[in-house]
This record gives sequence, structure tokens and C-alpha cells, in this order.
Amino acid sequence: MSLTEIQSGRYPEADSFRSAGVYQDLAGEPVENGAGVQAEQVDVAFRQPTAEEFQANFEDIMETLRPPGSDGRREGRKKAVETYVEGEEVYRLQAQAAMLIDAKKMLDLQRQVNGGRIKDQAELGLAKRRLTEYHHLVRDVIMANPAAVFKSTLTDWLSTASGDSRWSEHHVNGIAGELALAEALNRDGRLGRARLTSIEQDRDGMDVVLLLSHGRERATYLGIDVKTRSSEPLPEEEVIRRPKSGEHEVLEVALAAGDISDTFQLYPAAAHEKVELIADQINQMGHFAPARAG
Repeated sequence: MSLTEIQSGRYPEADSFRSAGVYQDLAGEPVENGAGVQAEQVDVAFRQPTAEEFQANFEDIMETLRPPGSDGRREGRKKAVETYVEGEEVYRLQAQAAMLIDAKKMLDLQRQVNGGRIKDQAELGLAKRRLTEYHHLVRDVIMANPAAVFKSTLTDWLSTASGDSRWSEHHVNGIAGELALAEALNRDGRLGRARLTSIEQDRDGMDVVLLLSHGRERATYLGIDVKTRSSEPLPEEEVIRRPKSGEHEVLEVALAAGDISDTFQLYPAAAHEKVELIADQINQMGHFAPARAG
């Protein structure tokens, strides 16, 4: 998994991702951008930290963000950015730091958006984009560190950083649903290749895009909007067809957070059920969804 979304400048707080001189393309290969970065710098930048390193980094960042004094939060944030984002050479630790440092800011911004407190439409659009960018930052932290970042750990980190456990659980569960459904579709393999959406596609209401394998000459893409429910029951219809988003047909798929493991995968029974329901909808839409072998 690459950190392309972060390192291409889509997340304003992560300045050092851009200044380091390299990024990862979608195949995960380091690519030099003309800044003359040496091989050993690339090795350091793309080093994979351990779970213990991430936890220690988290604890250090939290301690820095909470110095005593009335202006402590502002000064703490400034020091944390300088130390753990701008001063950190390892991209994955930079991403974790940017995520944690901005958690409370994003919580406050989400409350303003949900509460209708931003009246200017241009400001509202910018706020929604910032929230989407942050969503993708958190998603990249998960995908770049599959052996070191888990659902429960990430929820604890964001709960501490934001001061709101309910928001953190909802945020992590939402991303977990996207990752888990895409993984289940690709593991099954019959319906085509699933990938997570770009920021622009996300803002159009799609979390996953499925390139259908129906044997026709023209490729057909299906958008999927994943709705992960933390505690409330699933709706009677767990997969429904929505109006098109641009050229894409869109399905809305409801998931239960309890059906997603700590490693961001659907448990087998839930994965089988969701894939079959999606296949049924694809057939009803006039596309051919192959039957499960055996």
C-alpha cells in the first residue's frame, strides 16, 4: 500500500511527506521526484515500524500535546508538529503523528458540519473536503501498517487524541467497513476487482469501486457506499440500489461493526452473505455475476 494520497499533498498538515523527495506509487515502489534523495534516505523513509514503535510514538505525542498552562494545547500542537511530523524521517510515523495531532480539530470540524454551523457554502465545501482528506489519512495509516495497526488499537489512539470515544469508534468502524468489504470482494474474486475510492469519488458518495468481470468489451464500474453500523440493527434490505453517481451505478451496503475483525476483515459468514447479496443486485441490474463454484 502506498501513501500516495498523503505524500502528494492532499493532507495539508503532512508537509514533510512532500519535502522528503520521494513518494510511493500505487504499486508500492519508491519513486524519486528529482530532489536527489539517496538510497539510504529512501530506506529510512519507507521503513516499517513495529507495533511497539507506533505505541511509543503515540504516547510521546500525547504527552507533547498536553503540556500544563492555559496556552498549553496550542504550544503542544506546534511542538508536536515540529517534532513528530516535520522532524520525523519515517513516513509511516509521520502519518500516525499527523492523524493524532489533528484528531481533535477534525472532531470539532465534524460537529460544526453536522450541526449546520457553517453557513457559507464555500466554507462548508472546504470543511467537508478536509474531513474527507482526514478520513483518507486514517485509512492510509491502516493500509500501510497491516501487521502493526489494529481496529481496537486505532480506536484507543483516536479516542485519546480527540477526547471523544464515540466519534472515534464511529470513524474507525466506517473505515473498517470499507476495507473489509473491498477485501472480501477481492478474496472471492468472482465479481471483479474492488478498489478503494479516491478523495473525489469519496465525496461523490462512493467508498469502493468494483470493476465488474462480466466478459463484455466495455468495462463497467459499480460504486459501493458502505454504511457500517456500530450498534444499531441492520436494515431489512442490507444491499440496495441508489441513483447513479455520474456514470456509475451505486449500491449501498450495510455492515455490522461486530462482523469485522480486529484486522479489518469480515468474518467468513458475513463476507459470504454480503458478496452474494451484491451479486444478486448486479444480476438484477442486468450485469452477469458468476455463480459461486461448487
